[in-house]
Amino acid sequence: MKRIILFTTFVLISAVCFSQDLISLKKGRRIEAIVIEVTPTLVRYKLFSNPEGKTYFVYKDDVAGIMYKDGKVEKFDSPGEQTTDRNSRGNQNQQSNASAVNQVKVETPDQSTDYSYQSRDFIRLKDGTSKIVRVLEITPTLVKYRAYDNPTGPIYSISKSDIYNIQYANGTIVKFDGPENPILGSQYQGEYATHFSQFHAGLAFPSGKFSDGNSTSDWGEDGRGYAAMGFTIGYKYYSSVSVKNLYWVFGIEAFYNELNSDLKDDYDNYILNSDITFSKYFNFPATLGLNYSIPLAETFRIYGEASIGVNFSLLTNFAESSGSNNNYPNYDHDYTNKFTPAFGFAYGLEGGVFINQKYSISVRYNNLGSYKYKYTYDDGGTHRFAKAIPITCTSLCFGILF
Repeated sequence: MKRIILFTTFVLISAVCFSQDLISLKKGRRIEAIVIEVTPTLVRYKLFSNPEGKTYFVYKDDVAGIMYKDGKVEKFDSPGEQTTDRNSRGNQNQQSNASAVNQVKVETPDQSTDYSYQSRDFIRLKDGTSKIVRVLEITPTLVKYRAYDNPTGPIYSISKSDIYNIQYANGTIVKFDGPENPILGSQYQGEYATHFSQFHAGLAFPSGKFSDGNSTSDWGEDGRGYAAMGFTIGYKYYSSVSVKNLYWVFGIEAFYNELNSDLKDDYDNYILNSDITFSKYFNFPATLGLNYSIPLAETFRIYGEASIGVNFSLLTNFAESSGSNNNYPNYDHDYTNKFTPAFGFAYGLEGGVFINQKYSISVRYNNLGSYKYKYTYDDGGTHRFAKAIPITCTSLCFGILF
């Protein structure tokens, strides 16, 4: 009886101060709300500060009463309702204690609540996985949602104790109180989306024999090297697997390198009074591999990556016009070497960082295969390099994630 008198006194005093609905809980907390529905066991509402936001509910046996914005006061003190509600809460608590995040409950859609305003949301779980969903409702123990690709399908629910945070479509992030991840602690921020992409570009530094020696007689004396520093651009697509922080990654890239400057000087000195069009290396690897990342802070992750695939290698034409050489001063001949594209085995090893889930910086070793290029000379004959050219390079890249 005393509780009813205190509540009635409170709502009468507050009536002149609020234009919203006011839900008063028996524990003393008040919720400024827009009440949507009162069922035999629940009170559904939206926050007054965010009327277009998510729908919440509280159990009626936790509510002392509601003061509506029109001044009407509704009190809840029915033993029968409390008993029914206790039983309902007991069933949901059993689900909450199940703690296996993949054991979700399928419910019949609630037709009394309009969920049409929902858009793409991310639920990030404490085990490192993510779900792309449409969040429908946040209860004291559960988060209810529909699959993003099935907006009219069944409603699923998952225990709040298994959720690290929810990122809504408008960018708002809501974190849930509870035990920290036992491995990563308070630094853990959940996982990326189930899939994402990356564009990257950077410098390609020839390495090994591709850079500093053992060139064949086709390209000059030993020690001249084959290629100079170039650049690379590429695209990667990441798709999550069942293991936390592990992704499949598919990549396609383009590498460009010119001939080594020493090699060019050698030909310029050997072939006099001529215009030379030097060959250029173009390589286009397509690879498939795995990427594993470790979060070190909320906005910083390190990762390692390994991939294998095939490479399409192209050496552009080598041409000389109106030239002579040191051995044959009167020699004057125009010719063109036309090279045949080649395919080979490729693999890559990469390490880097993801920053703020938007950017990446990486260092990658690229082995793009070894090739004895075929070429056609002016006499119509087909020739082949005496030795295979191993194409390896190290790339330093900056990427954008989306």
